[in-house]
Amino acid sequence: MFTCNGLEGFTADIGAERTLEGTESFWARMQVVNAAKAAGIQAIDSVFSDVGDMEGLVKSTLESKSFGFEGKDPSTLARFNNSYCLCPTSER
Repeated sequence: MFTCNGLEGFTADIGAERTLEGTESFWARMQVVNAAKAAGIQAIDSVFSDVGDMEGLVKSTLESKSFGFEGKDPSTLARFNNSYCLCPTSER
């Protein structure tokens, strides 16, 4: 089992504008991680919206891993699954 957050809908609901830094959604993302860990299920991070920004997508993926997420939304995951790999970079 897993839980995933939908940041596009969340930020629209609270009237916030999405930013590259993600400060508007940091609290909500951490709530997902905390709830998932407490429930013993995987925390899956939201999709990265700007799929044309490959550098930003890699940065977002590595950041989400550092926050405790165990994956990205499936539409993002296929491209960047290796960012969650525990193997050395040379083996990716």
